[in-house]
Amino acid sequence: MNSQSDNSAAKAEEKGGSSLESSLAYMEGLAKMTSLQRLEECQRLVRLKDQEKGPGKQIRLALVLMTTDQCADNDAKLIMTLLEKAMTQVEDPQLKKFLAYQQTLASRFNQKDLHQRRMIARIAKLKKINYLERKKRHSCTDELEKTREKLEALKAIEKSLNHTEVQ
Repeated sequence: MNSQSDNSAAKAEEKGGSSLESSLAYMEGLAKMTSLQRLEECQRLVRLKDQEKGPGKQIRLALVLMTTDQCADNDAKLIMTLLEKAMTQVEDPQLKKFLAYQQTLASRFNQKDLHQRRMIARIAKLKKINYLERKKRHSCTDELEKTREKLEALKAIEKSLNHTEVQ
């Protein structure tokens, strides 16, 4: 991490991450990180997830998951679960409002994620149908070609028979 993001993240760590200020400071630190740094931070928090169960860790993990791809089980349901658990543990009314808004965003991400998964499944199904149809069409084309060859052979036989009858 660079020194500015280290400083913001350090401030959030000092406050335990369960105040609005520490959450905002942590978000500021995340914004200053590169995507690789956010991924490393996410992986670090995932490793600590089972060791420290306080709301600060849950909030920070949810926030970093919202900004990071390919980290652990990076799905919106996990983010929503982390935020819900944190909401029940914090006292600060401003932080509760902040977390409620973050839950709304996570819910929206979840809806988009579900839609994307449905579309991916539908595309896979259509690709399979397309493949099977092409295979079937190829098979029909082969059969048609064989039938044409047989027809040409029959025509040749018929022509040779007609030619021998005429003589």
